[in-house]
Amino acid sequence: QEAFDAGLRLCLSFDFVRASEYFEHCHRLDPDAAMCLWGAAFSLGQNLNAPANLVWYARAYVAATRGRELAKRRLANALNAERAGGSVVQTALVMATAVGTATATTKATGA
Repeated sequence: QEAFDAGLRLCLSFDFVRASEYFEHCHRLDPDAAMCLWGAAFSLGQNLNAPANLVWYARAYVAATRGRELAKRRLANALNAERAGGSVVQTALVMATAVGTATATTKATGA
């Protein structure tokens, strides 16, 4: 939780590079936490304060895709059992970020 919170604070301070490092660290600490992947995708994706960076977009796309797959599994668990960790709201947020990141990456690369 501390690594995620630090990453979020850095995002809110517009330090997206360091934020992505914290979110990636968060994911290494808890590989089942889809929100860590959401944070990585969010921090590396499009923002108004940095020029387009295809390397960042590629990393954001990978994080978003992995987060989406993890979120799908967690959503199925949440719908099938109340005891599943994470909420349906978190899952929806991760999946929405994945779709947005994929769309932005496609536009940026012309693919």
